[in-house]
Amino acid sequence: MASVRKVKKKFRVEVRRVGLPYVCETFIDKSSATKFAKRIEVELEERRYKKVSKADTTTFKQITRRYRDEKLKAKSPTWYRCNNLIKQPMAMKLLADLNSSDFAEYKRKRLNQVSPSSINRELSLCSKIIKTAMYEYDCYLDTNPIHSSLKMRENPHRTRILSDKEYLALVCVMSKKIYWQVMFIVATLTAMRKSELLNAKWSNINFENRTWFIPQIDNKNNTERTIPLNDEVIKQLKRLPIAISGKVFIVSRNNFWWQWKKFCKLANVEGARFHDNRRLAITNLLESGLFSETEITQISGHKTMQLLKTYSNHRTANLVRKIQQVN
Repeated sequence: MASVRKVKKKFRVEVRRVGLPYVCETFIDKSSATKFAKRIEVELEERRYKKVSKADTTTFKQITRRYRDEKLKAKSPTWYRCNNLIKQPMAMKLLADLNSSDFAEYKRKRLNQVSPSSINRELSLCSKIIKTAMYEYDCYLDTNPIHSSLKMRENPHRTRILSDKEYLALVCVMSKKIYWQVMFIVATLTAMRKSELLNAKWSNINFENRTWFIPQIDNKNNTERTIPLNDEVIKQLKRLPIAISGKVFIVSRNNFWWQWKKFCKLANVEGARFHDNRRLAITNLLESGLFSETEITQISGHKTMQLLKTYSNHRTANLVRKIQQVN
């Protein structure tokens, strides 16, 4: 006889049959507990029951939480991706019950919200979580339900950079939002990522040495780096009042996208993203001719030269001017 009882905030399943193994497992939701109880009863009745692996009693939500807490830096991009996965309907399924169709459905729904490249990163994370569960958490599965066929064809690399006119127009409309204006200008001069700017603290800026330290926890690539600062960056930073929190830029993450769209509309700039500033900064560094690719990689924080090249986009006007010098 199977019983499902609520114990504190969880549900305990107990299955007892005379002459057969006693089974007891705990679940975070009642539906998973009931489903497990029915299945074990049938298997015991048909003498097919074997000691189950943790994949039969652990939901994808539970294993994702464990992976997030044990393997990831708090508030890193991957940490936030795990939080999003936990909210998905498939997260409530047992690992043993997950199949490719669950992730195909997830992919279909996410396509209305994010780009194919983002979906590929999320599916890759799901696959890594399941592999970790299989090899480290005793969740035995015959195969990983995430197949290579689920991978989407990604869009071509974005090449958009702001023109001088667009850049100046945006700086102008930000005049009443000093934190935004300085952050925008600094981003164009340093090639810093949005997350690095939003996490920036005054304690990491050394005006005497003219450097800005990016700690490992704030870096997408999980490595620390130090950015050199020119006179204009220092001048812009000194315009800012120093907040009690110690943060350099008092800008809300929650309405960041909305505020950026508002600035673009006021400046009559279409199709621009804040991240395009990073591409503009890297293009400026390359076209200056003052830095080697290795030096630019050190400034921008890219892992490889190949990744750096996807961000650079030489202006056509400059290329035309140069080719005129070729005999």
